[in-house]
Amino acid sequence: MEFDDEWWRNEVAQGRHLRSRIDTFLQYWLTMRVREEVLMDETFRKFTDYAKPRMNSVTAAEHLLSELLNDAAKYRSLSELAPGTPAGQFHRRVVQALELAATTPLLMWIVSDNHKLPEDQIELTLSVLESWAIRRTLLRYTTKSVGRTMVSILSILDGVPGEKVGPLVAEYLALQTSDTGRWPSDDELVESIPDMRMYGNVRKGRLSVRGHEKVPTGGQVEVPTGGQIKVPTPCSSCRSGTCGPSGDGEGANHTPHHPGSSIEEGDAPVGTLAGG
Repeated sequence: MEFDDEWWRNEVAQGRHLRSRIDTFLQYWLTMRVREEVLMDETFRKFTDYAKPRMNSVTAAEHLLSELLNDAAKYRSLSELAPGTPAGQFHRRVVQALELAATTPLLMWIVSDNHKLPEDQIELTLSVLESWAIRRTLLRYTTKSVGRTMVSILSILDGVPGEKVGPLVAEYLALQTSDTGRWPSDDELVESIPDMRMYGNVRKGRLSVRGHEKVPTGGQVEVPTGGQIKVPTPCSSCRSGTCGPSGDGEGANHTPHHPGSSIEEGDAPVGTLAGG
């Protein structure tokens, strides 16, 4: 892979600043590897400090560079993934639509070929994170500490077997009680959303409303009879941390309920608020 080609040199928005993609990637990659927030101005120094002791032999240097190149290729592919894939859906809905690029280091860790997570765990973990991000956005919770939350999750995942990643992330988020990290419940959404003004809080492109085609700017979002607001969320077992091999939930083959998942007849789509 050539880091000097036009794609890597192109500048893209990062918050209020324009940064080259290579600078942004290295910042996210270092955050993922050292499990602490890395400021853009510190990227070069942090990279030098991180890489130097890991390049004390040809074998060690080749190993580090191989992992770096693998992650760079995966990072470049994120925006090109089909929306129907777990990673493509998360990148489109959370990183792009919600503008929560601070989730990228954890997204990179989850999909990295260097970690070889099982596909069901990638899907479960990203579904959990998507639910957490969208629910907090809808209820106007602060996004200032998203990066810190991602770093905390990266820290607890160190050394965890791949088949336990999803349930562990779900359990961690379900236990958060502070305004900077808590995961809003179904009851909070049902109670709060009908009276909330979504436009002005959530950009028009971020909100998917079925059965209600137009909402005047500044008006209240009402869920009409038969209408739905899609709010992705895993099942109750995912939220309690009992889903999958580490708990008493539906087992390793369980597929979390979220938009795109099949839901058996008679089940209410968890995370869909229906009018009636």
